[in-house]
Amino acid sequence: MKKYGEPYLHTEHHLHRVSVCPKHHIPLLQVKIPDKILSSKEAYIERCGEVTAREPFKVRVKIADFMNDLFRDPPYTGLKETQLAIRKRIEELG
Repeated sequence: MKKYGEPYLHTEHHLHRVSVCPKHHIPLLQVKIPDKILSSKEAYIERCGEVTAREPFKVRVKIADFMNDLFRDPPYTGLKETQLAIRKRIEELG
């Protein structure tokens, strides 16, 4: 927000179960786009709300970090190996 003056969505924000920014560890916002186009970005920001999640915040941060790590350095293996790697990493993170 400091650089552009408004929130910016990164690819990591769209990963499955990510509800916290992996870089800043702040909750992501869900923007509701109205039926008609509004004239100002402030009108859109007023319609924001935190992305809903059932997990406690500390768990949400771990999920975001984990998914970001997978995104940045994906395992180049088969499905079984990937599933095992995910289970192992989840156990490591608690």
